[in-house]
Amino acid sequence: MPQFELLFTQDFANANTEIEQSDGRVTQQFSDSVFEAMVPESPAAKRFDLASLKYSSTVPGFALDETSQRMTNAWRKLQNKERSDGSDAVERLLPNAGHSHKPGFRAQIAQVFTSAWRKLQSKERSGNFDGVERLPPNSDHSFKLGAFRAQVKPPATSKKMRGSVLMSAVIVSGPGDLAFDQDEVDIISGNVMWACRYLASFADPEAKLRFFRVDAPVTITAPSEACTNVADCERVWREPVLSWFSQGRRVPFKTVAEVVQWYQKGSGADYAYIIFFHKYPQVITPAYTAVDNANNGLGYACLKYEYWWKVHYGTVLTLTKVVAHETCHVFGAADEYNIPLPNGGIQKCSCAGSGASDVPNKNCVECTPQHVACMMDVGPELNLCNWSRGQIGWNYWNEVDGAPTSLIDISVPDDLTIFCVDSSNVVWMWSYMIGGGFKKLNVKDNVPSLVKVSAAPNFKGGDVPYHLWGLGTNGRPYRYDSQSSTWEPQSAVLNFWHISVASYDEKQWAMWATDPNGYISRYSGSGTERSDWTTFGGQYLGVSVGMEQAGTIVWAIGQNHKIGTFLDDAFTFDIVNGQMDSIDLRRDMGWGTSKGEVHRYLNASNKWQLIHGAPTFGGIAKVANGGDGHVYALTGAGKLVRHIVATN
Repeated sequence: MPQFELLFTQDFANANTEIEQSDGRVTQQFSDSVFEAMVPESPAAKRFDLASLKYSSTVPGFALDETSQRMTNAWRKLQNKERSDGSDAVERLLPNAGHSHKPGFRAQIAQVFTSAWRKLQSKERSGNFDGVERLPPNSDHSFKLGAFRAQVKPPATSKKMRGSVLMSAVIVSGPGDLAFDQDEVDIISGNVMWACRYLASFADPEAKLRFFRVDAPVTITAPSEACTNVADCERVWREPVLSWFSQGRRVPFKTVAEVVQWYQKGSGADYAYIIFFHKYPQVITPAYTAVDNANNGLGYACLKYEYWWKVHYGTVLTLTKVVAHETCHVFGAADEYNIPLPNGGIQKCSCAGSGASDVPNKNCVECTPQHVACMMDVGPELNLCNWSRGQIGWNYWNEVDGAPTSLIDISVPDDLTIFCVDSSNVVWMWSYMIGGGFKKLNVKDNVPSLVKVSAAPNFKGGDVPYHLWGLGTNGRPYRYDSQSSTWEPQSAVLNFWHISVASYDEKQWAMWATDPNGYISRYSGSGTERSDWTTFGGQYLGVSVGMEQAGTIVWAIGQNHKIGTFLDDAFTFDIVNGQMDSIDLRRDMGWGTSKGEVHRYLNASNKWQLIHGAPTFGGIAKVANGGDGHVYALTGAGKLVRHIVATN
């Protein structure tokens, strides 16, 4: 588990740069002078030395303002394990932590939403309802920008969970029993911290997600009122809250959207959103998210504090989980569970696309027999499934449309072509230049049954302009002749179980292979005899070759799964850190798999970066790197998936 440090600074810009240069990352900024940083795990942690930081330190050394001191106190309470849900460590909330649902838990959740269904059936609400917790655009309670909408297109305040995200927990304290005491404020601050920490920690590094926290304890005098619909219930406290935010302003705020936009503009954050905590009556559901997809995903969430804290204290459904769940809704994630109805029916989740990139909701229980319990389910899990990651604007894996099924091997030589072998030992090819989807490789005669394939660009051209090699079911290597469209068998003496080919230009290309005895061989000629191969002894599990202008790069996997680099006619294991089950080099870019997950090698820091989302497919058997933005993988179920890189 990564470690987290509370740091103090009087120069946040330089402090943030310094943290990043030390392989750390700022996960939450609480004020101009206080922030949380995630310390990398070893071996990168060796570069992160708190004592050597120039622009920040673990003690302030200067007077903190009221906000900074309050957030500092709340953070330290978390570190002292005074958790609001009664647990004593962050691991209790992390994926695969061993939680189980209490008996009748789903039935309890179903009862919560019964009134919601009846409201919908009686059509007391307008608009198209796309989820029990997500209220529809342009319904009575959602953003009504009026003339403001006509004058200017709103900024994308909550479109993607990337970059700097301003998150404001607005704690609405009313009179009498509707008020929040300091302990309750601390409980909310702590749970919001945990939710933001989790999301920032498990976001893709490329997202550079950092939460800028601005909590706002708001005191109003509005009494509780009986209400029968969401709009009226929310209006009781929302209008006084808008008046509170409007103090000192020439033009008062008329909508929550304007407050969110004001937050975003004033902070300079890439995105922004608000979560309201209150004790006022709330019908239909104790938590909901309002979105307006027609206006760049403007959104906010409302949580009835007493329900999520007092009713569910100590249960699997923690306030931290609810905050994270609703936050993901704001940024486009869809629910993945069905709601049982009293009449025996089911309110089903949707398989349709969601989020700014319209990513399908394929982990909905209606869309897959292999549903993965995660953040957008009703249970305790905080991990985000692959599809939810894409919906909120993070990188994710997507199944390749039209690809053959039951695949056993793949090779992606560049950004134009994919080769793959199915369980019937047929080689398929997809080519951007040819079009028409996946096609069986054109072979005129002498068609061997292949189990492996490896390809690299052949700059001399041909009908299939690639150095294309395959391994037969008996391990014999074959080389594809693009001029004659035939597979040419190599020496019958050879017997390999893994091959790798690479090229740089018309003259530079290389072919390496591993045999069942663990020996590695290099193709050193142009013939078909055993003498055209040079063998290196050892016990190796696999090999991969890449080429760049400086020459050939060869990696091998040793028996202990460590990575060896070929130097001076031998493999040395003290250059590349980490352990992998399989590797794939393309020029000098390395990708690998370990225990069913995909990793990317970072040359600058000599470490492997986990690429999230693979477990959704039951694990990854092999990754194929065709260059930046063209990484594919073969799942354990024989499906072809592509790594989709999200953008801002």
